Order: sequence, then C-alpha cells, then structure tokens
Amino acid sequence: MRRYFFIMVLVLICHHLSFSQPLFFQQQNVEKNAFVNEAISFLGKEIQYSLDELKSPENQPTTLFGEPTGGDFASASFAQTLQRYAVLSGKNQLGSHQLDSWIKYYFLKEVTGGGTTFSQLFAASVLYQSCVEKNKLSTSPLWNGLSAEQQKAVIKFLDVTRFWDEAKDDMGGRSNNYYAVALYIEAYCNAMTISTDENRYSRLMKKCMEVLEKNNGVLDDSKKFTGSFDRYLHEFNRFVWEASELVNDEPGQLKMEAWIKRSSLLWWQLLSPATGHASLWGRSRQNSWDDTFEQVGFFALHPNLSPASLPQLGANYINCWNIYFANEYNADRHLNRMLDEGRATWSYAKRNRIWSYSVGTLSKICSSLSQLKKGLDANQLETIANNIPSKNSSILHFFNNKNGVWIFQNAKRNIAIPFVGNGATSDYLPVPYGLDEIEMPVEVTLPMMVPFINLENGEIVTVCQGADAVRLIKNNELLLQWNDVQTTKGLPANKGIKVTCNWQIKNKSVEMFLVFVPQQTFSIRKFDFRVPLSEAFGGTVSCDATWQMSRKESAADAATYHGGAFKKIGRIISFEADQLQWEAGKPYTFKLIIKK
Repeated sequence: MRRYFFIMVLVLICHHLSFSQPLFFQQQNVEKNAFVNEAISFLGKEIQYSLDELKSPENQPTTLFGEPTGGDFASASFAQTLQRYAVLSGKNQLGSHQLDSWIKYYFLKEVTGGGTTFSQLFAASVLYQSCVEKNKLSTSPLWNGLSAEQQKAVIKFLDVTRFWDEAKDDMGGRSNNYYAVALYIEAYCNAMTISTDENRYSRLMKKCMEVLEKNNGVLDDSKKFTGSFDRYLHEFNRFVWEASELVNDEPGQLKMEAWIKRSSLLWWQLLSPATGHASLWGRSRQNSWDDTFEQVGFFALHPNLSPASLPQLGANYINCWNIYFANEYNADRHLNRMLDEGRATWSYAKRNRIWSYSVGTLSKICSSLSQLKKGLDANQLETIANNIPSKNSSILHFFNNKNGVWIFQNAKRNIAIPFVGNGATSDYLPVPYGLDEIEMPVEVTLPMMVPFINLENGEIVTVCQGADAVRLIKNNELLLQWNDVQTTKGLPANKGIKVTCNWQIKNKSVEMFLVFVPQQTFSIRKFDFRVPLSEAFGGTVSCDATWQMSRKESAADAATYHGGAFKKIGRIISFEADQLQWEAGKPYTFKLIIKK
C-alpha cells in the first residue's frame, strides 16, 4: 500500500512538473488547431499559477513568486490578462477560480487605486470587451454588476484629462507615444458613449497626426523632437489605427495608411529570425518581446497593411513563441527573465513590475493568438509552414534628414546601426545592436562603442546625435559623418572637430574606423572607449590608433554598467589615453577590430 501511495505521489509530482514546462513547436508544418489548443492549455496553466498563488482576489501579498508586487498598471493588467484568456479559450474558469469575479475585483482595484495612462487603457479595454453586444455598455455584465457610485467612479477614472492637460498640451512630461494612449482610451469611452466630451477624440487624433507630421510619419518619442525613436512607433501606430476603428474614423485611417505601411515595412525588416524581435535598440529593448506577437496579430487582421503574407506572419509567430519561452520566460518561476542576474531594464521598470510584465505578456499573447487564429480561419489555412528563410538585406531607412537606421541581415548576421537622437545613452548610440559579440548595457551614459573625449576644461564630447551624412559604401559597409562633435546630452558642442566613422560587418569580424579632424588645436585630458562583450564571446579585440593607448579588461559590475537587456555582459575592454595634443588640420585615427 505504501509503495502504491508513493507511486501515486510521484506521478502527481511528475505531472505537475510536466505541465509547467513550455511547449516548443519545431516540426516543419504546424497544424493550426493543434498549435492553438496546446498554446491555450499552456497559457491557462501559467495564468492559473498566479491565481493559485493568490488564492483569492482579496488576498494581496507583498511578494509573488519571490518578487515584490505593487508595480504600476498591475491590477488592470491582470484583469485584462484574465479577460483575454477567457475570450481566447471560451472558458470562464481556471481550476477552482471563476474568472469573472477576479476580473471585476482587479478592475475596481485599479479604479480605486487612481492609476493613469496604461492603467486607464487596460481598464477601458476590459470594460469594452465585457459588452455582449458591440459598443453597448448596457449589455455588459461587468458594468451592470457595479453600483451607481462605482459606475460614476469608473467614468471619472477613464477621463484622459487626468493626465492630459489640453490647455498646456502636456502629457505630464511623458513621451510623445502617450498621445496614442490617450487617443485609444478616449476612443473606447466614445464608443461606449461615456466620454465627457464628444469632440475630444477628434482633437486627440489631430495631435497624433501632428506628432507624426513633424517627422515625415515617423514617431519621434522625444518631446523636443530630436530624432529619438524605438519600437514605440509600431505601438503608437497600432493604437491610433485601432482607436480609429472603434469610432469608425475613416478619414483618420486614410491619413494614416501610408505612414503605417511604411512603419510596417521597417518593423518587418528589423525583425530578427535569430532573436524573434525587432526592437534592437532603445529603452524598450528589455520589454519588447510582446511586440512581435502583437504586430503579427494586428497584421493577421489587417492584410492590406501587412508587410508580409499570412503564412510568413504565422511562421514568425511560432518562432517568437519558441524563442520567448526558451530564453525570456522562466516557466519554473512563472516570470519573465527581465531582471535575471546580469540583466537590466530602464529605471522605471524595477522588480515590482516583473509579475505585471509577465502576466502582461501572457495577456498580449492571448489577444494576438485570437487575432492570428481569426486571420488563419478567414483564409482557411489549416497548417503553418514553420520555415523562416534568412534575409539578405542591407537597407538604409531615414526618419528625417539626420536620423535613421541601417539594417544589415544575412544567414549569420542581424544588426541595426541606429543614428537617432537621444544623447549618449547606451541604448541609442550609433553602434551595432544585435551582434552576438557585443551586449550593450541598459540606460548608462558611458563610452560604449563610441569615444568620449574629455577636454582640458572638463567638457566631454562625443558623437551620439543623428549624422550629418550617411552612406552605404557597399553591402556590408556604412559611413557616418559628423561636422562636429556633440555633448553627451546630444547638444551641439561647437568645438570644430569633424568625425568620420566607418563600420564594416563581416561574418567573422566587426571593424570600426574613426577619423577625427580638429579645426583648431586641442589639449585632451582623456580619450575613453569601451567595448562591452557578451558573456559567450571567445574571440579577440584589438585596437590601433595614431596615439598610444592603454588597454584594460574588467568585469561589468552592476553598479557601473547595470546589465544587458537580453543577456549578461561578460567583460569590458577599455582603451584609454591621457594628455593628448591634437593639432589643427591633422587627422587622428582609431581602428577597432572584433573577431569571433
């Protein structure tokens, strides 16, 4: 009897362990229904872990799966995750948990908590999706289950003027992508006829158009319009388009169509089969994995805007699923790996956001999977050819006359060199992102693959802001030129030092050749250049310059370098020189070679 009991316990333990592991789809042809059903099953089990850990909606632990709770947007994000899973699966129950009661509790928790921006957007989405009949709030069991006072509180909570000061045209100091967040919230309220201003949607749409118009249809996410860009362009455009659909804004769509097709092509060309994502640089690198899922879902329902065919989209969705759950999600902890040892995020995304980011990604997977399935069903595609051919491309995309990105891809390389404007922050520098050899740190202003020139008066200058001239020399070689150096904040330094930077990307090496031509004589206190190598790098790094350099190697301590977005930084190689004299009109050269 004891032996039988032991076997039964062992079977139960093994079963529990087995369903905690993610599913990977490696077969050449993936049957649609099998993929969807197995994905739903896995997503449901992962979401249920959170429900089981919480035990009841009212239970609010200070930690969850060993991480602190209470990060921004967490309550509305969890409500949206549960609702999207319910829509995807057609189920209102996970284990012993009735999802409706959990959704209502977390929805109201966000409302009473007074969050803004994405808290409002997620709550608006939950309320809208609860309507049995489209746009009819009177058919929503969630809404009808609220008291009159609670309904008033919800309407007040969803008012976008809580964070948008229209008179001052101020989003509370937030970046330009928040105009689309406000527009989307307002569109939900407009569609459900609970907006307190029926013309506010039109005014917000006008603001979104103005933001795009200032940069030829590309979102500049900086308030000063310096050319700053990352994946928020794609999210911004999705939000604007989906908002326009909620209120049947055909004129808005007509104006957006060319711009969104342009950004769609940029996303598709940036999308890396090796990493499953397209956010190779910018402050969203560490939380960009859900972007591929959402982009694919959006294009599956909007083939007229898509840069790729539906079979190609499906193959990339499966590829992203495999990569995300193999590398970016810890199924044993039921959390993503955004702050694993050696990894870092921007300062606003601390440990108390790990759980909400994790369930938020599951939410976006649930929603995008529903969209992908609709697209596949509409086109009667029963199988997805799980094949992504390697891209062979060398393309320059210009955002404006000084800012843009070079995309270089082949079977062995997938890199982007952005020349965008956000100062000398490591996430935005005009250097290669996506290389196996290099892992750029997150949110530090240090000489990471760019020179920091410390002048005798203490000023530090570099090249970090756009480029005055950009040219492809050949398929794998890019030339960047600056008429002058800039401050580390990306402002004109007015020093009269011309700089040319030549990048060559080869299968076994990366080469950078810098040429400085000062227009007057300079005394330089220190020249500083650092190479952040990935943990797995086993090659060589060499440097040659027209002045004597010292070489140092060190560990990438977290206090200085914070960590990498996707993997641990192995070591830092620094090339330094003190007390240099640069004479007017003479060229000074610096060459870096990184070999695998």
